[in-house]
Amino acid sequence: MNVPQWHTLPTLVLEQIFDFLDSRDRRNAANCCWAWRQHFFQRRYFRNFRFHIDVAEDDQLSFFHHSMSNLAKELVIVFDFHNVFHIQKMRGLLYKAARCDNIRALRFQTNNVGLVAPGNTHSELLVAIEQ
Repeated sequence: MNVPQWHTLPTLVLEQIFDFLDSRDRRNAANCCWAWRQHFFQRRYFRNFRFHIDVAEDDQLSFFHHSMSNLAKELVIVFDFHNVFHIQKMRGLLYKAARCDNIRALRFQTNNVGLVAPGNTHSELLVAIEQ
């Protein structure tokens, strides 16, 4: 039985195939073979791409550092404000993000920070925000 040689399709044909697909189908097609996956990571398919990173997930951090840092336009970072290891990982992540010309927006999400009015510091667990 002959096995299809999908990886031998010319780049021009792959471009036309990928151009007809929506983002979800394009991602699924990238799982076909290595050649198709390499074609998937072109800037033209990531014009307005938002990447969510949970600092607790080391595989997401690694994937961002190796594959997505030069493609993401917006970066959303989820972390635990009270976790020292998360803060250390944030330093490396922000260092990488600062050197990416393509990132236009940076957002932080955390569930462990409380807000109080300026001058009201009754609890050490809350962060005072001044405007």
